[in-house]
Amino acid sequence: MRRRFTLLVMLMMVFVSLPAAVRSRQESSATLRLGFVGYLFSGPEYDFGSVSGAQLAVDQINRAGGVAAPDGARYTLELVIQSATNPVEARAAMQQLFESGIVALLGPEDVDQMLAGSDLAAGYGIPHLTSTESPALTVSADGYLFRARASDAVRARALADYLVNQVGYGHIATASTNNTAGSAGVAAFESVLAAMALEPVVSTRHDPADFDMSADAQAIARNAPEVVVHWGNAYQAAFLLQQLRDLGWQGRFVYSDVDALFLSLLSPGEADGVLGVLSWSYMLPEPATRTFLADYVQAFDRKPTIRSAAYYDAVQLIAGAVRAAGPDPGAIHAALLNRPPYEGVQGALDPGGEMSANAVIVAVDGTTLVPRAEARYQDALCVAGCRNTPLLALLPTAAPTPADTVVPTETPEPTETPTPTIPTATPVPSDTPTGTATPTETPSATPTPTETPTWTPTVTLAAPEPTDAPSPTETPTVTETETGTPDEGPPPVKSSTPVVPPEQAATLTAQPTATEPPPPTPTRTPGPVYVQTGDVRMNLRSGPNDALYPVVHVLPSDSTLRVIGRNADNTWLFVEYTLAEQTDNPQTAQAWIAGWLVTPVEGEIELLPILAPWGATPTPGPTPAGVPIVALLYSFDSEEAMDMVALLLKLEEEYGDRGRFVYINVKKIEDYPLYNRIYEGTVPALGLIDHNNLLRQVFKGTLSEANLRARLDDLLGLPSD
Repeated sequence: MRRRFTLLVMLMMVFVSLPAAVRSRQESSATLRLGFVGYLFSGPEYDFGSVSGAQLAVDQINRAGGVAAPDGARYTLELVIQSATNPVEARAAMQQLFESGIVALLGPEDVDQMLAGSDLAAGYGIPHLTSTESPALTVSADGYLFRARASDAVRARALADYLVNQVGYGHIATASTNNTAGSAGVAAFESVLAAMALEPVVSTRHDPADFDMSADAQAIARNAPEVVVHWGNAYQAAFLLQQLRDLGWQGRFVYSDVDALFLSLLSPGEADGVLGVLSWSYMLPEPATRTFLADYVQAFDRKPTIRSAAYYDAVQLIAGAVRAAGPDPGAIHAALLNRPPYEGVQGALDPGGEMSANAVIVAVDGTTLVPRAEARYQDALCVAGCRNTPLLALLPTAAPTPADTVVPTETPEPTETPTPTIPTATPVPSDTPTGTATPTETPSATPTPTETPTWTPTVTLAAPEPTDAPSPTETPTVTETETGTPDEGPPPVKSSTPVVPPEQAATLTAQPTATEPPPPTPTRTPGPVYVQTGDVRMNLRSGPNDALYPVVHVLPSDSTLRVIGRNADNTWLFVEYTLAEQTDNPQTAQAWIAGWLVTPVEGEIELLPILAPWGATPTPGPTPAGVPIVALLYSFDSEEAMDMVALLLKLEEEYGDRGRFVYINVKKIEDYPLYNRIYEGTVPALGLIDHNNLLRQVFKGTLSEANLRARLDDLLGLPSD
C-alpha cells in the first residue's frame, strides 16, 4: 500500500511539473536569437553602422508585434552580439554563437575574419548573412552563406561601364593595397577592363604597412592616365591622391570605398570630384532609402552607413523567411534560397547566395564633402544617371507629400538630447517617452544650453508679403515625350515610371541647336521660403552639424517652418520656429534643421543667403563633441613623419574607440584652422587636444612607442602601467 501511495505521489509530481516545463520551452521559443559578429567599440560614433542597422530592424519588427510563423505562433527577435578584432577571435565567436541556439548569423564584414569561419554555417545547418564585399569570399547559389550587399565583382562591372562607356575614359591606371580585400577588388576591376579589350596603363601595389606613396605616385604620373582607380586602404588612397596632386597630375581619381574615413584625410579641394562606387547611398531618392534614412536618424541621431542598410535588409529578410517557413534554421535557409525577389533599402534583392546586384556611382562635392549619387546600376546595367537614362528616371510622377518622404513604423517621441548606445545582446527598447504627437501640437520652449557650441548667424527678417497658406510646388513629371535633369531641391522619390529605352532617348530629349543663343537669365527676387517636416518629430540644433551641435528643440510631426538661410549645399537649413502658441504674442526662435529630411512647399531655397560653410566644422570630417583628438602633421618628404604616421596608425587600432585620430598633410594645414596652433614650422608635429578642445601638448619630431603610449594614456584618462 505504501509503495502504491509513493508511486501515486511521484506521478502527481510529474503531472504538476509538466505544464511548467512545457511553458518554459514555449517561453524560450517565443524569442528567436540572431547572432552578430563584428567590431564593438565603446560609443556610437565608433559603430560603423553594422550593429545599428540590424538593431533598428529588430526594434521595428518587435514594436510591430514580432514575426508570425505559418502555424500562428508569434516570435520576437533578439540580437546577440560577439565582438571580434581578428580572424582567430572571429572564428571562435562564430562557433560560440552557432552553438548557443541562434537561428541565423550576421557578420562579420571584414573579409579575413569572414574567411576564417566561412565553413561553419553548413556544418551547423544555420544560414549566415554577411556584408563582406570581397570576391575572395565565394558564395554559392545554394549554400548557407548569403552576401547581403553587392560584391566587388558587381561594383567593378558598374565602375568599368561608367568610366569607359558613359564618360569615355580609355587611359586608366590601377592601384591597390596588397591584402585580401584590395587584391581581389582590383583583380575584379581589371578583369572587366580585359573583357572590354583594355588593360591598365600602369598598375601599382602597396604593402599594407607602407604609407609612403611617392614611388607609386611617380610611376603613375609618368604614364599620365586620365583616371586612377584605387582599391584598398583608405589612408593609402588618400596619400596617393595627395602625392599625385603634388606632382601636378590633374586626372580623375576613383576610390572604391568613398567613406567618412577617406574624406576626413582630404581637404575639400583635394576631395572635389573624386568618384566612388558603392553598393548603396543614403543620398538616393527612392522611397525606401528616404524612409530608412529618417528612421535611422531618428533612432541614432546620425546618418546611416552602407553596412547599416545591408544588415537592416538582412534582418528583414530573415523575418520574412520565418513568416514564410517557420523558425527552424533549416526552414529559414530554404526560404532564403527560394523566396521571391524583395525590394529592400538597397534596392532589389534576389534569392540565393548573392542577394544584391545594386551599385551606385558617387562623386564627391568639394564644397560639402558629400558623395552625391551620379548613376544607379542594377545587374551591371545603368538604370539612371547614364547616357539615355538620366537621373530624372528616378523622379516621381506627382509632387511628393511629406508622407512620401518619411513613413515611420511608429511615431517615436524624442528625448532632450538623443544619446544612442551600442546595442547589447538584448534588443534595445525605444528610449523615448510614450505618447503621440499631433500635427497641431506645439512643444514648450527648451532653453538653449549656453555651454555648448552654436552656429547661429544674425538674421534680420523683412516682413513677408501676405500670401496664402503654403502649398506644395509642382514637381517635374516623367512622361513619354520629354526628359531632362531634376531641379535643385530635396532628393525626389522613385516611382514606377519606366526608364526611357536607349533607342527612344535621342528622339525624346530636346537638344538646342549649335547656333541658338542661350536664353537670358531672369533676375529672381527672393521671397518667403517654407519647408515641411514628415510624420516624425525632428530635432533642431544650435549649428549645422549633427556631431558637433546639440539639440535645442524638438518639432512635432508635420511642422511647417520658414527658412531664412542655409549652408553651402542646402544639407542644413536655418529656420524660424514657434516656441509657444500664445494668442497675443507668439514667441519664435531660430535654429538649424537637416535639409535632407524636409520637403520644400514654397519659395526657392537657392535664393536664400548662405549663412554657414559646408559643415561649420574646422576639422577634416565629423568630430564627435567631447572626444579627445590626436592630430599628427606629416609631410611625404619627411621619413621621420611617415614613421610617425605608421606608428600612430598602429596605436589607433588599440586606442581608436576612446579618441579621434587625425592625419594632416602640412601642405594643407591652412584648410584646417583648428590645427594651425600645432604647426611651428617642422614635421612631424603631434598635438594632443582634450575633450574641452584645449591643446594640452605639442611634440616635435619622433616619439618612441612607449613614450607615445604614455602620452595617449594621459590624454585619454587611462591608468598607466
